[in-house]
Amino acid sequence: MMSRIVTSKQIATANHAAPYSQDAAIAHRAGSADIKIEIRLAADTRRIFEALTIPEYMELWMAMPGSHPVCSSRASRVTDGFVVDHFCGSKPPIRIAGTYLMCLRRKLAFTWSVSGPCIRPSSVADIRLSGDFSNSILRLRHSGFASHDDYCWHAAFWSSSLTRLSRLLGGVSGACEDAPQL
Repeated sequence: MMSRIVTSKQIATANHAAPYSQDAAIAHRAGSADIKIEIRLAADTRRIFEALTIPEYMELWMAMPGSHPVCSSRASRVTDGFVVDHFCGSKPPIRIAGTYLMCLRRKLAFTWSVSGPCIRPSSVADIRLSGDFSNSILRLRHSGFASHDDYCWHAAFWSSSLTRLSRLLGGVSGACEDAPQL
């Protein structure tokens, strides 16, 4: 499994519409079925939880692979979950739908499916938050990918989305060093 620690320099230089990440592709070929990303954020866990679960904030940090500044997203809550529709010009919208398996301030787990022009089979995402005050760690583990392409699309999504989340929350407080695995 791939464990990726994101440094503040990587966050600062990441492009929100970056193509599929090469390190994700290499990890998948090596046998990894999970995306694991760990990032230190300059925010308390309550604020991060709200950004991850409140539709108005979700619209701001979610970044679809290949999107550009004229694209937009609309998020909404549904029974036990969420739906995010992404619009980009005249293309059909991309829809991400999730159902919460667990929705606690420090532990989020949800099913995840993508439909529209880039259909992706259902998978599961798990997010753990630790820390207090303005120094927290977000650990993401997303698993259940049906193909290499599916894995790469999600790796690009999470990399660019977590970069945007970090910017939304006011930046990164530093790299994770000896953080435990999920």
